[in-house]
Formats: sequence, C-alpha cells, structure tokens
Amino acid sequence: MKNNVNTYNSFVDFFNIEVNSINSLRIDGRTKGGNREVAGKFCYMGNLWKVHKDSHIEPLRKAFDAFNNNQDPFIEIPTNGHKGACLDLNSAVIAKGKFKHLYIYKTK
Repeated sequence: MKNNVNTYNSFVDFFNIEVNSINSLRIDGRTKGGNREVAGKFCYMGNLWKVHKDSHIEPLRKAFDAFNNNQDPFIEIPTNGHKGACLDLNSAVIAKGKFKHLYIYKTK
C-alpha cells in the first residue's frame, strides 16, 4: 500500500510542514537502516524532487537555514550508477567529505 505524499512548491515549504517539528535524528525517527519511503516532494530549479524518510534532520536544517539567508544550498549531482540525479549540499553549507545522510532524488 502506497502512502499519500504531499508535494510542495519549495524546499522551504516542505521543511516547514514535514520536518521542522521533528525532534529526532532522521525524518522516520529511526537511528539506523535504510528507508526509501518518501516523506514528501518539492519543486526546485524546475524539477520535482522526493525526500526519503531516512534523511537526517541536520543537513535538511542546514539547507533550510541557507535558503533563509538567501543562499542556494544545493548542487545537483548524478546518483551512484548515473541512472538519475540527486541533491547534495554545496561546500558553503557543509564541509567536503562529511557524510551527508541526505537522500533527495529527482523524480521522473
């Protein structure tokens, strides 16, 4: 059974409604293991992006804070295997090499 997933006009809207009040390490409340369930979708740079529930709150909050400071926190990179695209935080938002725990993928 598929869950209904909300789609937002922006990352900031997604964060405010789906993430801002979460007081755990990850969106799904777990501490380990994968979870490809989609927490929500948002529009960014003319594309629709989905956020997996195993994304950590900290990098999402860093992206939110950057947007609130009129900075674009994201860079689009190819996924492993180059079968799609995902968003990562740019080096102005997070130090290079830091494990990202951010799972945002372009939808088809």
